[in-house]
Amino acid sequence: QRTLAVVEVQSRYRDAVAQATAQLAERGTESMPAVLQLLGEVLDTEEAQYCDLRSEGAGTYWEVGARWLSSAAVPSAVVTDRVAAVSSKWRLDGFPEWLQALRTQGLVRVDVSRATAAEQQALEALNFGSLLLIAVPSDASAPNFVAFGDSHREREWKPEELITVQTVAAALSSTLARERLFREVQTALAETEVLYEAGAALNAAQTYAQILEVMRQYTALGGGAHVASVLLYDRPWTERQHPTNAMLAARWTPAAPSAASDVDLSMLARGNALAVLEPYLRRDRIHVITDVEREVDATAPAYNLFRQSLQGRSMVFTPLLVGGQAIGTFMAAFDMVTRLTEEEQRRLTTLTGQAAVAIQNIYQLEATAARARREQLIREIGDQIQAAPDV
Repeated sequence: QRTLAVVEVQSRYRDAVAQATAQLAERGTESMPAVLQLLGEVLDTEEAQYCDLRSEGAGTYWEVGARWLSSAAVPSAVVTDRVAAVSSKWRLDGFPEWLQALRTQGLVRVDVSRATAAEQQALEALNFGSLLLIAVPSDASAPNFVAFGDSHREREWKPEELITVQTVAAALSSTLARERLFREVQTALAETEVLYEAGAALNAAQTYAQILEVMRQYTALGGGAHVASVLLYDRPWTERQHPTNAMLAARWTPAAPSAASDVDLSMLARGNALAVLEPYLRRDRIHVITDVEREVDATAPAYNLFRQSLQGRSMVFTPLLVGGQAIGTFMAAFDMVTRLTEEEQRRLTTLTGQAAVAIQNIYQLEATAARARREQLIREIGDQIQAAPDV
């Protein structure tokens, strides 16, 4: 009978692993409440949690992504109240040995009778007398984990119980990796679609103002910037030559009254702002001044231009590169401290490359039209001279 009981227990563990992995394969992390219930019941524990690593400033914490509580341990009428009362975050800052054990051994076992004073306080806060943490393997700096707790007893975890949980944790790790890859693919597809739409709009644009509007619609130039402009150099900026001035080819400020009502673009309009801007321009890459008040010397001419004339707290400059030559730059001013994400900078850089080609095409068309008008005017003057009577 003892052998039969052992076989039945092992069979229950195998069934739980099979059902849990099947749930994860079919429904992904949405199945975690059901998976925790399967594990909690087969392991005869009071509570099970899945905790997901999160970042907060310079620190990290684990957020409870799913929780199961045994109805046998707490009357059903108050189960919801207890779940709501339990903290939704784990912080292991005070337990570096727990974090190290999760990283190296993949598990942490704590019982109140053998716990340190700090561990006892943690167990008391969780209302646990016994705690088991099982790491969910990943490439992150710290692993996610599954936690099991019992309030009224200490527990010696059997090898087959640990193997059961670790097997499911490995399956969960694969599920998380699969879902992360799926999200990345979906994000890449969505980004590709956006870039395609923006590229088509840039190709259809016929003026500098239209190009600027497309950039505002699809990039960070429109994400809170109260001034956006296109500056064109009088000659290409290369490794061997620098432009001497910059022409304000297009600009945008909000029509509604705002901080931008006091924006003064006269220096840009006169084309003599390049000497002031040049220390903050880059020929071949984007440059972001996150906080003008911290990053620009208050005695520098640019400080007055950025803070007073443009009412900018953050500034963004994105060079218009064509064939390795910068023909100008997009410039945007934000009236509050603004930090562009890597994704925002990458999209801005990508679309600026397409915008640069469109701007150069417009510039060349304008130059060709101006040359044709000049030649036509010369011919007309010549014809008038020939037709005039001799004096």
